[in-house]
Amino acid sequence: MDVVFELDVRLPVDLYAGADDLAELKGTPATELESANRDFWAAKLLGQGLQPQLPSPVGHLTDLFRQSRSQLLILSDHGEIHPGPTVYDSFWIRDSSVEATACSLVGDSALAEHQLGTHYPLRFNRGTGRIGPCAEYGFYGGPHEKDDREWDSNGQALWAIGRFDRTVGRQAAFGAKLYVPYVRDAARWLRDNRDGYGLLHSGWSAEHLGERDKPHYWDDLWGLAGLYEAARLAERIDAPEVPELWSAFDDLKRATGDSVRWVLAEQRAHGAWETYIPTGPADTGRLDSTMIGTAAYFHSLRLHMGSKLGDEVDRAARLTLGTMYAHFVTGGYRHEAAWNAYGPYLTLQLAHAYLLAGDPARMDALLGWTVGAGFPRTAGRVAALGAWNEQHAFPVASDFAEVPHRPWYMGDIPHGWAAAEYLLLIRDILFFEADEDRDPHLYIAPGVRPHWVPEGAEVAVEAAPTLFGEPFGYRLAHDPAGRTVTVDITEAPDGVRFVYPCHFGRVRAASADGRDLGVTGQDVRVPAGTERFTVTHG
Repeated sequence: MDVVFELDVRLPVDLYAGADDLAELKGTPATELESANRDFWAAKLLGQGLQPQLPSPVGHLTDLFRQSRSQLLILSDHGEIHPGPTVYDSFWIRDSSVEATACSLVGDSALAEHQLGTHYPLRFNRGTGRIGPCAEYGFYGGPHEKDDREWDSNGQALWAIGRFDRTVGRQAAFGAKLYVPYVRDAARWLRDNRDGYGLLHSGWSAEHLGERDKPHYWDDLWGLAGLYEAARLAERIDAPEVPELWSAFDDLKRATGDSVRWVLAEQRAHGAWETYIPTGPADTGRLDSTMIGTAAYFHSLRLHMGSKLGDEVDRAARLTLGTMYAHFVTGGYRHEAAWNAYGPYLTLQLAHAYLLAGDPARMDALLGWTVGAGFPRTAGRVAALGAWNEQHAFPVASDFAEVPHRPWYMGDIPHGWAAAEYLLLIRDILFFEADEDRDPHLYIAPGVRPHWVPEGAEVAVEAAPTLFGEPFGYRLAHDPAGRTVTVDITEAPDGVRFVYPCHFGRVRAASADGRDLGVTGQDVRVPAGTERFTVTHG
C-alpha cells in the first residue's frame, strides 16, 4: 500500500530573530500562505501596470518581463531596491536610479516614489568636509559612493528624480517637493566639483569602466543627463535658477565635447583607423571593452536626441557602437578588460543603444543572447530560471567548453540592474518617448521585428506609464497577404503625435483615421489624436 504524505518547508528569507519569528512562520496553514502568495503576484503582475502582449514566437519575452518585474519587487528592502540578495544586498545610487526608473515605467510607481522621495534624501550629504578632491555638501552617496569616489551618482540621482517627476505628472508635484535642496544643490555640486579640464574627477564609478585612478566619460555623460533633467524640472516649476542650471549644463557639455574631440584627434594622429570613444581621456588609444560606457550616450541618457554634444561626437558615439560590436560581441558582450566574463546587463545596455540608434536587427540579436543567458545550462541542466548574474562566466555560458586561465566569477543572482535593463528594453521595443518638452511624440513598435508577428497575431500594450504623465496603449496587427499594418491607439497622452518605423517592408502608403498621410521614408508620422492608422508596404 502506497503511503502519501505532505511536507511543508518554510524558509525565512528576512531577518530571523528567534522563537517569535518561528511562531509567526508556523502560524498560518501552508495552503493559505500559498494561495495568498499566488493571488498577490497574479494581481500585481497580470492586473496592474504595463501589460505587454507579444505573439507566440516571442511570448517568452512577456513571461520574462513579469519575472524581472517580480525580481525588483522582491529585491526591495523597505523601499530600497538592492542590486542583489547576497553580495550586493546593499544600496547604491547608481543601480537604484535605473531600477527605480524601470519600476516607475512599468507601473510600480509607489516603490519608485518611496525610493526616490525617501531614501535619496537620506543619501544627500549636508556636511562641510571633503570627499577626496570634492565637497561633501550636495553629494549623493553613502559608504559605497564615498569610499570609491563614484562621481556618477549625482547625475544619476537628478536624472531619476527628473524622469519620475515627468512620469507622475505635474499634479503630483514630486519634483517641486525635492527641488530645494535635493535637486538644486546637487546640480550645483556638479557645477562646482570638476577638474581643471571641466570634467568629473577620477574615480571608480561603475566597476566595469576600468581603473579608479582615471576619469571616465561615463560620469560626465550622467552629469549632463542629470543637469538636463534638473534644468527642465526648474522650468516646469518656474524656479528662479533656470538660467543658472542651463549654464551649468552648457559648461559641462562644452568640456565633455572638447575632451572627446581631442581624444578622437589624438587617436587619428596616431594612426587609429577605427573610430571609438574610450572610457576616458586618460585612456586615449585604449581599444578594449571598457568603452561600453559610451553606450550610455544613447541609453539611458538619450544625449543623441538633438545631438546634444554636437554632430562630431554624435557620429563618433554611433561608430563606437560598431567598434564594440566588431571586437567584443560573440553572442553577448565579452568584458575581458575588467570582469573576464560576459556582461548580461552590459549586453542589454548595448542592445538598447542599438534600438535607439536605429538598428533593431542587432538589438534583436543581443536580446536573444541575453534571454538565453537567463536560463544557463551546465552539464545539460538549466541552472537558473529567468534571472541573471551580474557576470555570466565564459565556462557557464559555454557549458564549460571555454575555461579561461584568468580568474572568473558570476556575481550575485538575481541581479537587479540586469532585471531593470530588461524591463526598460522591452518597454522601449514596444514604444518610447522623444522630445518630451518641445515637440512631444511617441515611437510605436520601434523594435518589433517582422518575424515576431505571424499572420493573425497582434502586438499590444495596455496601461503603460509615460514620461508625459499620462498612460498609453495600442494594438498592432499585420496582414502579410495584404501587406498592411493596422494600429489602433487605445489611449494616449493629449497633444502627443506618433512615429511608426515600419520594419515589414518599404512603405507605399499610409492613412490616419481615413486621411492620407504623406510618405517620406520608413518613419510614418501620425498626427496627435489619431485613433487608427494603417500602413501599406511593399
